[in-house]
Amino acid sequence: MCRHLQLKFLPLCLLSLLCLPAWGQGWFGVLRGVTRDSATGKPLPEAEVSASNLDKASERRTISGKDGSFLLRVEPGTYEVAATKIGFLRATATFQVSEMVVSRFDLSLKAETPTHDGKPVPVAPDEKIPSGVGFKFSQ
Repeated sequence: MCRHLQLKFLPLCLLSLLCLPAWGQGWFGVLRGVTRDSATGKPLPEAEVSASNLDKASERRTISGKDGSFLLRVEPGTYEVAATKIGFLRATATFQVSEMVVSRFDLSLKAETPTHDGKPVPVAPDEKIPSGVGFKFSQ
């Protein structure tokens, strides 16, 4: 009978050993949202999203998906979240992240305005700027 009990509890003991490495990892929160074009409200794919922990000076990064969505698992703390994409101005927001809580928000990026000699150049939404022309982008 003693041998029968040992065989029954052996798998349970082995399983509990597998949990030991995760014991000290702590809890996390989640930053989740969508990057959007501020003019149209449409999702903005392939934007770089970064979350900087202002308490610990650490950073996490990801790229938004085809639908503009992003998700970052982070430690609890205060974060500055920023989104960047070529042709758009940087968008930022500050969030307090708590353990086991999903913070949901959208980041709207404003398109940069091309200028020539300091004056805005009108460009239709689907018009391409000719290459080699001395345009600069400004806020």
